[in-house]
Amino acid sequence: MNTIIFLVEDDVFFADNLKLLLEFSGKYKVFHFVNGLDALAAAKENEPDIVISDIKMPDVNGFEFCEIFRKSGFYHIPFLFLTCSYSFGDFRKGMNLGADDFLLKPVKLADLTKAIEIRLQKSAKIENRYLNATMGNTITLMR
Repeated sequence: MNTIIFLVEDDVFFADNLKLLLEFSGKYKVFHFVNGLDALAAAKENEPDIVISDIKMPDVNGFEFCEIFRKSGFYHIPFLFLTCSYSFGDFRKGMNLGADDFLLKPVKLADLTKAIEIRLQKSAKIENRYLNATMGNTITLMR
């Protein structure tokens, strides 16, 4: 089964190329949205495994989208910012809103896929611990 990625990016040329590169691996199915509100509506119908979002976008910027996305109950889905907009303030703001990672354009495909895989592994571990806890199993949180 392919990992479902929601790519929220208003630069259609960049998004189309990134989508092709990610899907070429055979591991990912990428759905492209030009704004966060469309991605949010789609997530309510079919949750993604991970979200990758730009920051500078018209209508709703990436920060606003991240905040709305998290407040809509999607706190468990890994969220990565991929942007050319960078300052330490941007980084802190994104992380404070609940982003899991912050990558800069241009990005090497290997760096992006590594970030995706690490976030998915972390998410799976958290989900497994939650499932074990709800099934009455005890969990050792510290080793």
